[in-house]
Amino acid sequence: MVGERTYQFAKAGRCGDLRTLARRYLPYFHTRKVRFNELRNVYSAHCKESPLDILRATTIGGIEELLSGLDDLLPTSRHLDDLLCNLRLDPAIPSLAIIHPLIPPPSSFAVAEGPDCEADQQGLGVYARGVMALLYSYTENRDLARTNLWAFRHFLALAIYAEELLEVPSLPNPAFSRVAAKDMLQDLVIKAQQLTTYLLTTAVADENWRVDVVTSLLNGKRSSPSGDLSGFTIDLIERAQKEDDSLHSRILYTVLRHVLRDSLREEADQWLFLARRIEKNCESIIFIFARISS
Repeated sequence: MVGERTYQFAKAGRCGDLRTLARRYLPYFHTRKVRFNELRNVYSAHCKESPLDILRATTIGGIEELLSGLDDLLPTSRHLDDLLCNLRLDPAIPSLAIIHPLIPPPSSFAVAEGPDCEADQQGLGVYARGVMALLYSYTENRDLARTNLWAFRHFLALAIYAEELLEVPSLPNPAFSRVAAKDMLQDLVIKAQQLTTYLLTTAVADENWRVDVVTSLLNGKRSSPSGDLSGFTIDLIERAQKEDDSLHSRILYTVLRHVLRDSLREEADQWLFLARRIEKNCESIIFIFARISS
C-alpha cells in the first residue's frame, strides 16, 4: 500500500497536483509517528529508522512539511553513482571464484580487510540504505521500475554485495556491516532477482532491440535513448568497458545471460565479434561471452 502511494506521489509531482493527492492519501502514511525532518536523508547511517520506516513515515507538522520533503525520499541516479564509485569494486576474497567464475585472478586484487563500513543499526551502509529504499519501492510499483531502468544496475550491485556477505561473513563488506541479518540480505537478493526477471522480460518494446544494441556498439552510433532497455544495455556495456572491474562484469553477465539466452546463431556471432573488438580495453568482456555461450 505504501509503495502504491509513493508511486502516486511521484506521478502526481509531474502534474503539479501533489497537495490534492497528499490530502487524499496522507492517512496511509500514518503507520508511525516520526519527525519527518529527522528522516529526510534516507542515506544517513546515523538515522535510527530504516529506509522502509522512512517510506512509511509521515510528519507531525502536517501536509505542507511532507510535501516540501518528498524530493528527498528517494535517491537520485547521480547520488547513487557517486556512492558506488567510492566503494570497493573487487570481490572480498579470491576463493569466491569457486562459486563465481568471473572473479579475477588473485594477483589482481587484495583480500578485503579493515573495519566494517559505517552502517546503521541494521547493518546497512549509506549506499545500501539508498538502494534499498528504491528496491522496495519499485518492487511494489513495477511500472515505476520500468521507467527508471538506471536503478537496475544498483539493484544488481547491492545484490552482489549482499551475496558476498552471506558467502564470506567474516570479512568487511563495502555496503553492509557484519551485523546485517541473514534474512534481510537474502530478501534483498530475492527482490533484486525478481525485478531482474520482470524488467528483462517486460521492458522490451521492439523485438529487434538486441540487434540495434550490438549494431550501435559496433558502429559507434547510438540510436536508442538511455531510458529504454536498449539504451540501458548500451550504457551497461560501455560502463563495464570503462571500469573493467569485477562488480560491473558480474552485473553485465547477469543482464546478458537473460538477454542472449534465446538469441539466434547469426545474432550471437555479432555479439561475439563485439566482445573480441573491445576485449583489449576490457579483458573481462570476453570471459562474460564465453560463459554465456558455454
